[in-house]
Amino acid sequence: MTEDPMQAGWSERAKHRASATEAPSGWPKNVKPISLEGLSFLGINAGTNELYWNGQQVQTRAAIRLEGATFVFVAMTGISTFGLFVVEVLRGIGVFQH
Repeated sequence: MTEDPMQAGWSERAKHRASATEAPSGWPKNVKPISLEGLSFLGINAGTNELYWNGQQVQTRAAIRLEGATFVFVAMTGISTFGLFVVEVLRGIGVFQH
């Protein structure tokens, strides 16, 4: 069985998906810049704006996820901080005295 010509082109492109140039100094050891040829491996779902690499979805996630008791604690802290801000503003304009 012969290889599909389109797939043969992709196989050849895959060999050159990373650039031969040196990666910036702060990058992880095995991470390489993408070559111009490698850009053809990036895709996007126009309906959802999800990013794909070589046909597989690039996984993204929220940096911080607050759940349960942690969410309640953070919400209470935020509300308390805002309350103190309001009190201090009112003191500043003379509504409350020290």
